[in-house]
Amino acid sequence: MSALRTHTPHGIKLSNEYQRAFGSLYAKTPKAVLAAVAFSFAWRDSEGVGIEEALSYITDEWWKLHQNGIVQQRPPKDAISRTRRPPTRPRQRTQ
Repeated sequence: MSALRTHTPHGIKLSNEYQRAFGSLYAKTPKAVLAAVAFSFAWRDSEGVGIEEALSYITDEWWKLHQNGIVQQRPPKDAISRTRRPPTRPRQRTQ
């Protein structure tokens, strides 16, 4: 009986909690669609201030996911240099 593989031979996770939550939809969703959805949410969280602010939110969240062991990949250095502020939580919206 073979054990279920959780990592590649190089130690990279094959999935994470978010991928498992997506279920079969994850494998069927193009990377470009996931990027567009992430950007759309970041744009809304930045209240449409600008592209740089939205990218900053994405980079901040990516760092949080990496630091908490959810994703092993770090954001690329050019993305990190775009972040103009230390990672913070998005503003809470009032209703």
